[in-house]
Amino acid sequence: MNKRLSKRERVLLVATGCVVVTAIAYLVWIRPELNRFLVFRSEASRLSHSIETTSLNANAAGTPTSDVDNTTPFILPKTMDEAGFLHTLATVSTASKVQVVSVQLVQGNSAEGSSAEAGVSTASLADVETQVDIRGTSAEIETFVKQLHDAKRLIDVSSLVIQGESGGVDEATLDVHTYYIPKP
Repeated sequence: MNKRLSKRERVLLVATGCVVVTAIAYLVWIRPELNRFLVFRSEASRLSHSIETTSLNANAAGTPTSDVDNTTPFILPKTMDEAGFLHTLATVSTASKVQVVSVQLVQGNSAEGSSAEAGVSTASLADVETQVDIRGTSAEIETFVKQLHDAKRLIDVSSLVIQGESGGVDEATLDVHTYYIPKP
């Protein structure tokens, strides 16, 4: 009864084993990775379309680019859009219960480098540096900075100086950079 397998039977057995291993590898590893890639590709396409649509809508004449909302990508206007920036400050200050004391333009120039928070290279962007003085409790100031960070418009806070005042009210000075796409 000790019958050896013939060469043909061994080749068929090895081939069958290879097919089984390949099928298991496909079901366990390749197919899930392929599905994740297809979902990622469709999501990237959808986000790209969403960014283009948002950018076109934000650059319509006279439309302020503001509001705190994380459901859409950030807005990058084609002009300085001071009205949109002031509207964003007003919206954020109202939501965080901070009083805006003053807003002063420091300078406007071509941006160099990158915005690490937004993950965007600012090499081809222009920026406007603005100094914003606010008054509120430390919790309100923290909420203001967080909401400013989460605003639709691309805004960097490069400096924050807080001075404690009596009665639990603090004053803070923020150096804020807003970006836009300059006309060539």
